[in-house]
Amino acid sequence: MNIHNINLIQKPNIGVSLSGGADSAILAYMLMKYSQSQIHFFTTASFNKHIITVKHSSSIIKKCIELTENFNVKHHIDYVTSQDRTEFFNGLISKVDSKIVDIIYTGTTNTPADLTNFKNKLNHDIVQRRNPKVTKPLYSHDNKMYHPFINLDKKDIKKLYDELNVLSEIFPLTRSCESTIEFENHCGHCWWCEERLWAFGRLI
Repeated sequence: MNIHNINLIQKPNIGVSLSGGADSAILAYMLMKYSQSQIHFFTTASFNKHIITVKHSSSIIKKCIELTENFNVKHHIDYVTSQDRTEFFNGLISKVDSKIVDIIYTGTTNTPADLTNFKNKLNHDIVQRRNPKVTKPLYSHDNKMYHPFINLDKKDIKKLYDELNVLSEIFPLTRSCESTIEFENHCGHCWWCEERLWAFGRLI
């Protein structure tokens, strides 16, 4: 994976969906390093997940500021009890419709091509949306959302961390776990932890 193969669209105000995971974290770093635009980070904090995304997304932004010396950022946090996928994307799109930002970036990636060795099973809908055998458009929602990693998998994301030489600085601050029980650490058992181990060989 080559950093120069990733097209970072320049708009006056860029929005980024920042979950605190490894994919959106490296996207945040790349934009802060290479973009001259003002960057708005959007984090949804669910109380049914102990609003853990706030901790990780805030730490990621702080570290990216230290590494890039780019202070031209704003962090927006929406607090919700819980939220489904449709509500989540509608919330992001509303940021474009209300002219807060000109486009929303996400860190969405493919699933691994071979899932046979994964102990956990993903929801069929997620498997279909992230199918690595299908080349997916980079834009969605009437060009309001941009997904630069949508045809990459997490091993490609690991290569970006290595190429940018920020694995030791940023990766330990991220959290991919989707456990509804363990919030302070990675549970090590859910599918998302398995994917993280598959790509990075470690959880932190």
